[in-house]
Amino acid sequence: MPDATADDMIGGKEVVLQELGVLPGSIQYIPLTSGAKVSEIPDNLRHKISFSATTYTHLSEDFNVTISVPELAGKRITLTYPPAGAADRDVVMNYGDMFSAPAYLVKLKPRLMVNGVETSEKHPTSFKFPRFLAFSRAG
Repeated sequence: MPDATADDMIGGKEVVLQELGVLPGSIQYIPLTSGAKVSEIPDNLRHKISFSATTYTHLSEDFNVTISVPELAGKRITLTYPPAGAADRDVVMNYGDMFSAPAYLVKLKPRLMVNGVETSEKHPTSFKFPRFLAFSRAG
């Protein structure tokens, strides 16, 4: 079969053209009920995403923020833990970088940003314990 096409080898389907003329201007079924008419989706029906960070034992919460999906669409989401103050920055600089500084010496401030705008900032926290990050659908 040197002259065989892909359709000959594995089979193929052809789309049959249908000339429908004019499409109907209304639905063919009678509506039984109609919901409330609103100019925007109510908050309780809007899809949301919840971001949270806690210690692995869930004893302390770094932050818990819920944001609607349309507010996040196409935007950059950033989670950072910068040094909490000048003294903490100095400790990090003395050790060369964040990963070389002892965790018990440095306080960090959890910060969640959407497109460079801060949405959450909590009190300084120590990184003596591992963190548990959760992103979940809310609402």
